[in-house]
Amino acid sequence: MLSGDILRPRSIRGRLTLWHVLLLALTLAGYSAVLVVSLARGLDSGLDRMLSDEARQTLGVLNSVHTDAELKEEFRRMNVGTVIALYGADGQQLIVGRTLPTPYNRIEPLADAPTRLETLSLDDGTSWRVLVQSVEQPGEPPRLLLVARSAGYVDVALGQLLTLIAITAPLVLLLAVAGGIFLASRALNPIDRMTRTAEAISAEDMSGRLKLSTTHDEVGRLATTFDQMLDRLDQSFERQRRFTADASHELRTPLAMLVSRAGLSLERRRSPQEYEQVLGEIRDEGMRMGRVVNDLLMLARADAGDVVALCERLDAGELVGSVVEAMTPLALERGLELQHEAEPGLTVIGDQTRMMQLLVNLIDNALAHTPFGGRVLVRTSRDISSVVIEVLDTGTGISPEHLPHVFERFYRADRTGRSRRPGAGLGLSLCLSIVRAHGGDIRIASKPGRGTQVTVRLPLATDVLDSPGSKPSRELAGQAGNR
Repeated sequence: MLSGDILRPRSIRGRLTLWHVLLLALTLAGYSAVLVVSLARGLDSGLDRMLSDEARQTLGVLNSVHTDAELKEEFRRMNVGTVIALYGADGQQLIVGRTLPTPYNRIEPLADAPTRLETLSLDDGTSWRVLVQSVEQPGEPPRLLLVARSAGYVDVALGQLLTLIAITAPLVLLLAVAGGIFLASRALNPIDRMTRTAEAISAEDMSGRLKLSTTHDEVGRLATTFDQMLDRLDQSFERQRRFTADASHELRTPLAMLVSRAGLSLERRRSPQEYEQVLGEIRDEGMRMGRVVNDLLMLARADAGDVVALCERLDAGELVGSVVEAMTPLALERGLELQHEAEPGLTVIGDQTRMMQLLVNLIDNALAHTPFGGRVLVRTSRDISSVVIEVLDTGTGISPEHLPHVFERFYRADRTGRSRRPGAGLGLSLCLSIVRAHGGDIRIASKPGRGTQVTVRLPLATDVLDSPGSKPSRELAGQAGNR
């Protein structure tokens, strides 16, 4: 188990260091092997060239000197360390310049090749590089020329190189271990910080951040992404807390009123008319609570991606026209003018109930914030590949500081008449969820005192069917095709 733990460290720092050292060790071993082989071949090649040069020089001496005594003297004067001898064709020694080791008293005759190069190892542990070459001169019988040099310096050079490698390689590996640990620590310190930060974060306190944006490497980008994730989680938890608090507040108030009115009605006996009035008030508060609960359920389904229940082809102009017609009496009752302009032949794919809910919320919101004598216009048109539904009013408008938050749940902008209008502040949030579920977009523009314009863009039915990557093309197109 211990050896396995050593070979398989549990920490990334240990594994990085181990792999770094192993890779460097393999690199050093390969480089050392190549260096030793290259040096050995280079020294052997140089020695062979030296023997060939000395053999050519000796042939020149043989052509210029004719007596054995002179040849012996010339052989002795040749390069120090070089042994030169002349043999007969049968390998018997004829002339030698210096004393030869015992194996060179007689040599093997040449076979078919004119030259032979070989390495001989002697009994004393030394090795010699030997060149044997045939010599043919006019008026002389065939003879053999031997040129030999000790190869000991090759072995010495290789031995010194191997000793140097044996000494320096462990030192290099030790430095590699230290460097690997240092570099791994430097590289993984941000990850350790991320671990400590993640351990310290809880739903109650998500203020911790890494703040490593100054680095632009992989770890720096990971830390930045981690901080962004924490920001999103913090915002999500904050929205959840605010949503829970607002939902509790919206439901607690009507519940308290229900209990209060029921308690007052039970304190003493009352007339049937009084009971009828109390029951009517309880019914109204219950309906208000029902609307809030339904809106919350709708938003929960939207968060789960389950807003669109039934999809079909819808004529946008007819759908908007029917909603405008149904809400015209309400507009007239408030002294407002409700108009509709529609471009014919615009088709969308969606859930008719949700689309009508969207239009009712938008038009009702516009009517609620338009003073007496004002005008609300609902316009349906086409823009390239989208159906555009605009709701324009001449109402009080929305202040610029409220515009970025109007689609937030339970948010109420400080608009004229807002405090007098019942509601939980979920209408525009529902509109946003419905539009997004249908693959569209919704925007709002407003100027205080001059009115508000809400623009909804939905994909045309043909584009939804033709675009396999658009939302909600796959599900909606299939269901529309089956109708």
